[in-house]
Amino acid sequence: MLGVLKTFRFDTIYHLAGIASHRLSINEPYTYLENNYRSVLNVLGVARRVEPSPKIVFTSSSSVYGDNEPPLREDMEPRPKGPYALSKYFGERLCKLYHELYGLECPIIRYFNIVGERCRGT
Repeated sequence: MLGVLKTFRFDTIYHLAGIASHRLSINEPYTYLENNYRSVLNVLGVARRVEPSPKIVFTSSSSVYGDNEPPLREDMEPRPKGPYALSKYFGERLCKLYHELYGLECPIIRYFNIVGERCRGT
């Protein structure tokens, strides 16, 4: 991945990867935590080694709010409930850490309801 970033010099990388399912993560915590945490760690680790470093847009989840009462605000203390939510919160913390340590620009988007081809039905 480092070679690709050095060769093509991306300005922005959108980190959209991850295993998503709060419900299923309860029975497979290692899979969700390791995959989702490691994927953002790998992207951040490579991006910081490229000059100039690309901006990494990290897609988190509204699940990090947990049982906070609406209206939900970005300045609320996260209360992740379950491995999926925790993995997204860890990703957010990694982004903030890499910003503080290495100056990497890493805005975070907390998605709520995503719809599309492979979404779970109601």
